[in-house]
Amino acid sequence: RRLRAEEELRLHATVLRAFHDISSAPELSLEEELHRLLSLGCEQFGLPIAILARIDGQCFRIEDAVSDDPEYVVGTTKDLEQTYCSATVFTTEPVAFEHAACSEWRDHPSYRKHPMESYIGVRVVVDGGLYGTLCFASQTPRPSPFSSADRETLKLMAQWVGSELQRERSEAHMRKLSSALEQAADSVIITDRERRIEYVNPAFEQLTGYAREEVLGLKTYFLR
Repeated sequence: RRLRAEEELRLHATVLRAFHDISSAPELSLEEELHRLLSLGCEQFGLPIAILARIDGQCFRIEDAVSDDPEYVVGTTKDLEQTYCSATVFTTEPVAFEHAACSEWRDHPSYRKHPMESYIGVRVVVDGGLYGTLCFASQTPRPSPFSSADRETLKLMAQWVGSELQRERSEAHMRKLSSALEQAADSVIITDRERRIEYVNPAFEQLTGYAREEVLGLKTYFLR
């Protein structure tokens, strides 16, 4: 038991270091970060296929993937019920099996249509709601059972993916808001609690004659 706990700690430390290396590389876009994470998962779990899917109702859409199989290219859509992820979305814990043909999973519609013998997947949550799933699979059985460390590692990956997607969503919202303020016809001033000016839009500059650089840091009292 002690050896198993030590192995799990080493695995978590390795994955967390990899997360840090990926997210701290300024030259990487979000898409590149996510793809590197999928490749990392393939290495960690010993499975050749990795999929990040967006789920909207019963529509399963592949947002990114590591796979040579044309069935799993980016942009492919499937009926959710035709995927193992139809079970994954209903639980906060990972769904995992090593040999579908020797389990009840052999009766699943996904197995009958596109046999995947081994699978481990978990739901991805963004801003408190279901975004989709993160899963890894193989068309051949996995020689060893998935460990508790594997399951916890996948949960860490999904949490990281969810936080990165949420950050990107928030930044996109802020960019949209900033653009709206910049183009607004009305004068807009944003201050801190001490009424020091932190932002003014172009309409303010046109109305008052003050350039943005002149007023940043000043208290609004001078406008009187």
